Parts: sequence; C-alpha cells; structure tokens
Amino acid sequence: MAGDDFGGTSVENFGKKATKGSVKSSEKGSEETTVETPAKTPDRILEALKSYPEMTLAEVAKTIGLSKSAVERASAKLVKAGKLRHVGPTKVGHWKILK
Repeated sequence: MAGDDFGGTSVENFGKKATKGSVKSSEKGSEETTVETPAKTPDRILEALKSYPEMTLAEVAKTIGLSKSAVERASAKLVKAGKLRHVGPTKVGHWKILK
C-alpha cells in the first residue's frame, strides 16, 4: 500500500508540503505597469458612512462586500486613530467622520 496513489499524492507523502522549483530571472523588464489597486477597507468604510452616516456596521459590510467582523475591526482602528466616531445610542446613533 505504500505505493498507492490518491489523486497525485502518494501515501508516503501525505501531509507533507509539496515543494516546487522556481526560476528567477536575472533580467528586469524596462516596462513599468500601472496597476489600479482597490480601495483599502478603511477608505471604503468612510466612503459608505459619508453617504449614509446612520448605517450600521452590518449594513456597511453588506454594502462594501466584506464580512461584518472585517468591518468591525477596520472601524475600531478608525475610531482609535481619531478618524471616526459613533455619536448617540447604539441602535439609533450615527457615525461622524472626523478627519
């Protein structure tokens, strides 16, 4: 059974990391490519809250297509950095963008 093959993984190698060789080029291309990176999560949160400050974090998450926990983490960092503040009670308050 030691030589059994399960979809390309032999029993002896099961659980071991596969290593692949890599080829590094010593030549660097003279071309520069411009890649438009998507907006960072905090910026996306601020944009969403700028247009509708009464939004809950769950609504923000749904709007920008991220998980609620990711939005909560990013918004906590914004609050800590002094860029965002929640005004009023939890259920009926609103968000205020500070900087």
